[in-house]
Amino acid sequence: MKQKFIDLLIENKIIPVQEPYWNSFEIYHNTPGCSKEVDDIRDYIRSQTKNVNGIYVYERDNKFIYIGKGKPISYRLFSHFRESYEQVSGDRTGKWHRFFKQYHGKLKVYWFELEDESVRLFVEETLQRKYQPEFLSFEK
Repeated sequence: MKQKFIDLLIENKIIPVQEPYWNSFEIYHNTPGCSKEVDDIRDYIRSQTKNVNGIYVYERDNKFIYIGKGKPISYRLFSHFRESYEQVSGDRTGKWHRFFKQYHGKLKVYWFELEDESVRLFVEETLQRKYQPEFLSFEK
């Protein structure tokens, strides 16, 4: 059954996670020096993702480290940027902060627009099973 789901994603050009099927950009996770830097990062993320809903994948050193979904994607990506230097209110356990603070520096982000929440959930779970990103085994 798992292979049927993967074949469906291949047929719809969602797998493999790569250009030209996926949009991508680079982002630098670091501790900002001032609020202007934070605003600039937020604006950069929005300009790259066009504020759409969908799936996103973080890559570092040719390894997928995190796969997630967002409505819109820009909110989640900005939250992960903030989690790289501080715990945010939605991260009650601090797990995302502990994870993303390990990944300062250049990261590649792939994203794919998907409007339907149930489709986003299905694709997120299928990609996680296929690619086994670092976050799945973090703190186990």
